[in-house]
Amino acid sequence: MAPIVSLLTLLVLLTGCAGAPPAPAQPPPPAGYQDRLARADRDIAAAFDAIGRVPDLPTLTRTVLAGAGIVSAAGEQLATGGPVPPPAAEANNTLVEALHRFATELAYLSQQINLHAICTGSTALSAITTAPSMPALRQAAAALAAAGYQWGDFLPAPLDQVDARPANGRLMVDRRTGAAGNGALEVSDNADADAVVILAGAGRTVLSVAVREGASTRVDGIPDGGYDVYYLTGSDWDDVVGIFGRHCDFHRFTDPSQFSSQPVAGGTAYTVKSITIQSIGADSPPNITEVEPDGLPR
Repeated sequence: MAPIVSLLTLLVLLTGCAGAPPAPAQPPPPAGYQDRLARADRDIAAAFDAIGRVPDLPTLTRTVLAGAGIVSAAGEQLATGGPVPPPAAEANNTLVEALHRFATELAYLSQQINLHAICTGSTALSAITTAPSMPALRQAAAALAAAGYQWGDFLPAPLDQVDARPANGRLMVDRRTGAAGNGALEVSDNADADAVVILAGAGRTVLSVAVREGASTRVDGIPDGGYDVYYLTGSDWDDVVGIFGRHCDFHRFTDPSQFSSQPVAGGTAYTVKSITIQSIGADSPPNITEVEPDGLPR
């Protein structure tokens, strides 16, 4: 009887195995996707940081254009750099498309900088926060988070455009300490923008003063000597860089200004120099010339 028992046991074992097949193995998630997202975060965040730290206008154009290349490369890497987990596929497609649009918008921003519509890193970053592609980028970040992936740590909150205006008559730079003179500088702003007037000697700013659109101001105690006179116009003054952040223009009076003081009977005779700032056009005065921002005095 032993062989019959062994055969029945074997049949039971086989029947049990046939009734409980092993579950099919699940494919592992694609390796490296989160790493690619993190790399894109780091690269774009570094590009934003570089834009915010730009010290001058010529460098800003190059930095923003370089940022466009970095964003474009990040989008390409997320599109073709490896497999994407199925739960993140739709969000990744949204992200790639938005990054490509964002790269184009940054290239356009560099053109606006060339035209002096945007003039400083802070105003460039402010414009970036409200770029047309930003809502899609934020949407992609939220969708990826819902799928268990992290992206978009660098994304800034939208910033409203501001117009920081220096007070009329504010001395922006004053290096007259120890220099003698009783001269006076009178400035009237008849242009369609605020202005800052600069007196420079030997390529170095001695004094600069702000005058608001439609207003006038006067600075007394100008030291004796000859000065080159420059002026800047625009909106949204940036104290860090020392120029207007938007719609900036830079000009110089071709004729130097001479200030002198001398004692006379009953007092002192001194120079009073009057300057009128006006919008530059076809009928611009012949003694005013446009200069590049790197041609301003130190």
